[in-house]
Amino acid sequence: MNLAAKPSFVISALATVVLATLLVVPDADAQSWNHAQPVDYDDVSENYSELWEQVILGENADYDTLIKHARALWNAGGDDQRSLALKELATAAKGKPDNPAAYYWQGMYLQENEQWQECAAALSHVEELDPNYKPGKHRDTSIDFALAKCHHYSGNYESAITNFKRILSTSTGSIKIEYLLGEALMALGHLNQAIDSLQHAANRSVNKEANFALAVALDRAERITESRALLARLVARDSQLRVLHASDKRFAPVEDEHYTLGLANAAAGRIKESLYHFRLYLKLAPQSPWRSRVHAHLRSAKRGKLGDALDLRGAVQFRYKREQITASINAQNPAFERCLKPHPLLLAKLQLTFLVTGKQVEVKARAGIERFHEVTEAEQKTTLQCLEKAAREIRIGKGSLTIGSHANVDFLLLHSPN
Repeated sequence: MNLAAKPSFVISALATVVLATLLVVPDADAQSWNHAQPVDYDDVSENYSELWEQVILGENADYDTLIKHARALWNAGGDDQRSLALKELATAAKGKPDNPAAYYWQGMYLQENEQWQECAAALSHVEELDPNYKPGKHRDTSIDFALAKCHHYSGNYESAITNFKRILSTSTGSIKIEYLLGEALMALGHLNQAIDSLQHAANRSVNKEANFALAVALDRAERITESRALLARLVARDSQLRVLHASDKRFAPVEDEHYTLGLANAAAGRIKESLYHFRLYLKLAPQSPWRSRVHAHLRSAKRGKLGDALDLRGAVQFRYKREQITASINAQNPAFERCLKPHPLLLAKLQLTFLVTGKQVEVKARAGIERFHEVTEAEQKTTLQCLEKAAREIRIGKGSLTIGSHANVDFLLLHSPN
């Protein structure tokens, strides 16, 4: 038989075989939407066959069957399968709206997808239907934390705070929960309470994300000396700010990433990066109550000249002093500024090689993009070409240098108006 030519028959046959093989139904009532026996969904095997995963269930499928099949699809891991899993859970919830099970799995999977608002809506249904709902064999605080987390990252900070406090009132406390509570309190402007919560978390988590959030809260509360001292300790332990750049790191509100990186890079002496992040924060959060603090940081930043943050490397026989190379680069600062002026949120990196050839020092330049916001690919290309052309105009005398000696210089460029 040519099964490919009979898709309807194949689907029907697959469904019949798989359901008959994998689902044991004790009586007719077990397939009713009103079936009241609790189902332990933790007993559902994650090792479904590929055949089972390919079955497409219709709207008339049994509630428990839909949930089991949706879980199998989700565990299979493909984008199409996970999309279908969420559709089947929605079908189950629609058919039996008073049962929390479908909403629970919807919420947990939506949380994994970082669909925060939808996750909060689904898990709120669970709380409304059965505050003591136990998925599978146990519950502990998994629903409470997931719901609080989804409220938090969807921007519903008041509900998040309520959930976080409820968890803390019934447990010994958690660094993560105290940290997120502090973050939510800060988002609503409750700085003193935020500092207390973040301090509790930071005291138990040296050099973790809670410490950076505490530094932000202290800065916003204008406890500047304390904030700077804390940042100095954090940067000493993590000069590359790996905690803040971790792939699973999230900020709430999202724009606080740039406030935090602005402070942290300033503490690390990376002034161009600091300026970039503070500028981007102002762009993304035009109504922020902390704008005045950001402007204060921008005013106090050591903009200096380009040579103030050179990464200078080279052969020992290249006997120029750092000050001489710096002066030659700074002489081109006006030209660099003209290239960068149209794009204040473009942070570029320039790599120069000074090579002694014959009677002169040849300058080779290569420009690249470090970070940018709302700059087109064509605009990036034009800016880099402009920077490279300006860099090749740098002049430095050969003096008594040996032919073939060289030095490499890297530095960042950002438009810095006077």
